[in-house]
Amino acid sequence: MYRHRFNDRQALRFKHFSRRSYALFSCIGREVLICTLSVATLTYAKADGISTKPAATAMAADSLGRQEVKLDEVLVTGSRAPLTALQSAKIVTVISRDDIQRAEASSINDILKLATGVDVRQRGGFGVQTDISINGGTFDQITILLNGVNMSSPQTGHNAADFPVSISDIERIEVLEGASARVFGSSAFNGAINIVTRTDKESSVRVSAEGGSFGTFGGDAGLSLRTGNVSQQLSGGYTQSDGGTANSDFKRRRMYYMGALESRYVNLSWQGGLSSQDYGASTFYSARFNNQWEATRRFMASALADICPFADERLVFSPSVYWHRDVDHYQLTRGKEGAQNGENYHRMDVYGAALNAHASWLLGKTAVGVDLRKEHILSTAYGTLLDESEWTAIHGSDRHYDHRGDRTNTSVFLEHNVILGGFTLSAGVLANRNTGLDNRFRFYPGVDISYRPSDNWKFYASWNKALRVPTFTDLYTSNS
Repeated sequence: MYRHRFNDRQALRFKHFSRRSYALFSCIGREVLICTLSVATLTYAKADGISTKPAATAMAADSLGRQEVKLDEVLVTGSRAPLTALQSAKIVTVISRDDIQRAEASSINDILKLATGVDVRQRGGFGVQTDISINGGTFDQITILLNGVNMSSPQTGHNAADFPVSISDIERIEVLEGASARVFGSSAFNGAINIVTRTDKESSVRVSAEGGSFGTFGGDAGLSLRTGNVSQQLSGGYTQSDGGTANSDFKRRRMYYMGALESRYVNLSWQGGLSSQDYGASTFYSARFNNQWEATRRFMASALADICPFADERLVFSPSVYWHRDVDHYQLTRGKEGAQNGENYHRMDVYGAALNAHASWLLGKTAVGVDLRKEHILSTAYGTLLDESEWTAIHGSDRHYDHRGDRTNTSVFLEHNVILGGFTLSAGVLANRNTGLDNRFRFYPGVDISYRPSDNWKFYASWNKALRVPTFTDLYTSNS
């Protein structure tokens, strides 16, 4: 209904922001128009409600042409022992392959917006740089995993979304809400996100291409091979754009490989990938400088095994090893080199090994585990200043890494889960020691209780204690 406004105000339209301290007062008594964007979405809508396929086809299969997989059949990473999404005492949101297909999203970051409680803040288009947080936390307070392997960078959470996979590679995304230190270690202060890649049952090839305005174009390709009990997937992609605003151009490259071997007593899986980005960073880190630039590189590899001594899987051992390297090149003013012009280089290496074991017995499911993680950074700004004889040359530059930081994180886990009908009790403790602190063990217990009167309802209560170890950016950045 139209209503006359008696307090008509002159509209103020922002074209750019001023950095002056008194700028805020120019808005007093005015209607301020910055930007208005309205988007309508369908979240978790059923295929038969929105599908344009004939009814007989929709009833025969879901939108992926496969049989529907129910949440109670999917094992998720909500605890140290494998439980289904419905059994988990914690709140675990599962974004399925079907949900991803319906979303018609352009990046993984857009998919994460489907999960309640996940805050996704993109500085650039196509998810070029994205901060991801859960339930009001910060981007440095969650753990990002790829097939259960911790991919979080101890340098900064700003680069957490440098995924080597595309939407086409993903089977599902699991979002674990709440303090999860006793599940994933001290980095999971406020939750965790686990990306699970797909494994095709048959050999296949896929190719896609895209294009748009502002010089945007790219492509994606994938190959799946299945030979007996061995499966392999290889994918790669490239996207670039001139950007719709000043200094928002980017180039993105990625490649990912995963293999798996299934046998009677041992299941093996291995993966490797790389992601590469070069982009205009506009005013990403400071409104004072509107011509920033950044380039990031990520390399990763891991191997995991599930060893089942008994046919009924009542006892399972899961050893794993992993490594990833994050390289970051930043310029405060694009094209200007040297420390005096705000140019910095960082190289972060993370090495890890873990052993988890879980057993099912009369009183429930018990899990124990240990994780050893080495974090090493070479930088032009972060860490302890080195003697000149210890400097390391930077590839592609005449500068050297003259700072270094090292710390080792040791975590020991113990957890027990009791499942009685619709009732689940999960309790455990994490013992954590970090050489970057004081070299002593700290204990972080937690208890989660849930009750499910039906598959559509869950009542839960949770109490957990956690610690977030500061990133190297937190420890060494000076704003003075």
